[in-house]
Amino acid sequence: QRSNSEGMEDVLAPNLVSCVQNCTKALLVLVGPALAREVFAFQPSECDVVTVDHANASSSKRTTSAADIVHLHEQRAAELVQKHCKVEALSELEMALYACKEHKLESPGHLCSRWQQFVASAITWSLELLAEPTKELKPCNKNHGGLMRASDQVMHMLCIAEMLTREDVAKTFGVAAAAPRPFFRSLAQAGLGSCYVFRGTPTAAIHFLEQAACGDSEWAHPVVLLSLSAVYELLQQTENALRALNQAIL
Repeated sequence: QRSNSEGMEDVLAPNLVSCVQNCTKALLVLVGPALAREVFAFQPSECDVVTVDHANASSSKRTTSAADIVHLHEQRAAELVQKHCKVEALSELEMALYACKEHKLESPGHLCSRWQQFVASAITWSLELLAEPTKELKPCNKNHGGLMRASDQVMHMLCIAEMLTREDVAKTFGVAAAAPRPFFRSLAQAGLGSCYVFRGTPTAAIHFLEQAACGDSEWAHPVVLLSLSAVYELLQQTENALRALNQAIL
């Protein structure tokens, strides 16, 4: 089974890479400006670098210590973004997100904004990397997966975004009914579909692309349908490919 999969990847690799690159670049052009407003950008406070003494932090100062830890995660994330270590930066933002939720450090509205920032960052950074699948990233921290190949990093970030946009998970952050959730989820599924195509497993891509093509991707919907049509064509499902193509044109 392994050899068959590898054989398919060898045969389809040139077309797959071209398809993924073109569709991803089109997605970035269409949704990039909207996502850019949400993507993480660290806003330093008047304080300098925050340091937290975990050993001496008393229970009476638990809330303050938790807030300091969140700020420290954000500082680390900003440093990692500057080093182009997006996976590690996302891990820091994820810890900050869950810390805010667990310790109730922010209002529901601010927690919703933090959730949107995290998901938008994961999707944007993934699509940017997916648009250049042959690009090698500099290793950062071995303990955080800095040595993963580009497609593995894309998969990691998109899987987190897909998980956080599930209705039951989003509900725990109070954002299940938030307007951007279906849109973000559709983009995460489209990205996962493209990533599976790039990895040489178009059959696995169908599951995510079909869900992404339900219409929640809004103005990016035609690009998602084009991706789906291309995968159907690769799998020699001509009728499905034409149907998706016709929907994209309409």
